[in-house]
Amino acid sequence: EIVEAVRAARAAGVTSALVDAGSFPLPTIAGRMDEWSALLNDGRGFLLLRRFPIDLLDEAGVELAYLGLGTHLGTPVGQDRDATVLGHVRDEGVARTHPGIRFYRTKERQDFHADGADLVGLLCLQRARRGGESRIVSSAAIYNEILRRRPDLLEVLYEPFHWDRNDEQSPGEDPFFSMPVLNDVGGVPRVFYIGWYIRDAQRHPP
Repeated sequence: EIVEAVRAARAAGVTSALVDAGSFPLPTIAGRMDEWSALLNDGRGFLLLRRFPIDLLDEAGVELAYLGLGTHLGTPVGQDRDATVLGHVRDEGVARTHPGIRFYRTKERQDFHADGADLVGLLCLQRARRGGESRIVSSAAIYNEILRRRPDLLEVLYEPFHWDRNDEQSPGEDPFFSMPVLNDVGGVPRVFYIGWYIRDAQRHPP
């Protein structure tokens, strides 16, 4: 069904930049989207889907299929200064010698972090020879553990921290911004934490 949706979208002139749920119909799979959405937003918070048809599509087709499926769960948003919606995590053979080099371009390990979106998707195209494992942790469980052990620290996490812009600031913009790790949205604590952004911001004068 996903492969057929790609073929139909291409025939209609739909690209990865233009695809939406209406131009990428998934009549059978769409019947499960409400269940998946509830699980992601109000349940355990993650979902593993197997057998994505990467072997039946070329590279551009895989990107269109991945974004097309995603539009049934939400609206894609940009992830960096260039508003990149779909990025590739691969070792480009560069070392992270300064904060302007994104970790996902290197072979270095990334700490646990929460990206700046309600939902985040990852699609494995090629398994690494070694390493490359992804791990998931519940930010709600971490919140509850801090509440149990050191509730005073929760108040600190609601205060603004300085975050590095990774050398992606616009002209005239500060190279860092301020934002708390914890914010309440609809009465529910939401966590946005990327530790190295906060640590990297220490390079800037106050």
